[in-house]
Amino acid sequence: MNTCLDCSWVDIEQAYFDRLASLGGNAFNFKDFNSNKVKSLNNKFSYLKSKLEKYLTIQDNWFKINSRNTPLKDFIENFKINDISHVITFENIEESLLDFTQDIYNQTVYALNYNYTSTFEPYIQQIRDSGKFHAIEENHIHGELNNPNNPVIFGFGDEHNKEYLQFEEQSNNDVFEHIKSYHYMKTANYSNLIRFLNHGNFRVYILGHSCGLSDRTMFKEIFDHENCKSFRIFHYTNKEGENDFFDKSINLGRHFTDKGCMRKLIVNFNEADAFPQFKK
Repeated sequence: MNTCLDCSWVDIEQAYFDRLASLGGNAFNFKDFNSNKVKSLNNKFSYLKSKLEKYLTIQDNWFKINSRNTPLKDFIENFKINDISHVITFENIEESLLDFTQDIYNQTVYALNYNYTSTFEPYIQQIRDSGKFHAIEENHIHGELNNPNNPVIFGFGDEHNKEYLQFEEQSNNDVFEHIKSYHYMKTANYSNLIRFLNHGNFRVYILGHSCGLSDRTMFKEIFDHENCKSFRIFHYTNKEGENDFFDKSINLGRHFTDKGCMRKLIVNFNEADAFPQFKK
């Protein structure tokens, strides 16, 4: 309970995985999984997931009514073609996750929405009306609220975790119930992302995204991609003047296989790259 009071949703996904791994008994022998305990943990996590969707539905309805009054509107309108070259990651005030991706050749914006909500929809038409971009496409990579054709994906997504690799050495399929990779296969969202990344060179904008390890599988797909040319981190500055650029840089670095490449691609800190925060 104390963990949940202090951590973010990304940390809850990690806490779920850590608890799941602990049910394997011997750390070096994951064939000792207790099936009943695994099923019980999965049921509890499913309950938490249902409550998250219910909460976000309420927040989403509120945001639709009040979206015109948020600083995000002006922030998006101030994007310049020269500022955006390809993939952009962004987290809104509800700690929702979005990715903006622009093709440098035809100035196409590709919005990869992590937050389940319709937060970005009020701004799509604004971007179209600006005339700055050739086209805009949105991909709800982690599903949408109350949409059975694109269900919410909430769980753990780090296939490179050493303990996760041990899961595959035993026959209990229940341990994979909340592993994101298998849920990506339910829709074409992931394959559409790969199609876009393969299209040509891109640069990444990170706006608010914590880049936690629970999404490492997808992030490595983007960060280690040969077409990726740079990363620009938009940071949050609190009332005390402290920003999270350093922490985000560390989190981002964990997803790079080539650390030398990481140091070359991450754009240095810029005070002007502060992302607006919205409060109710």
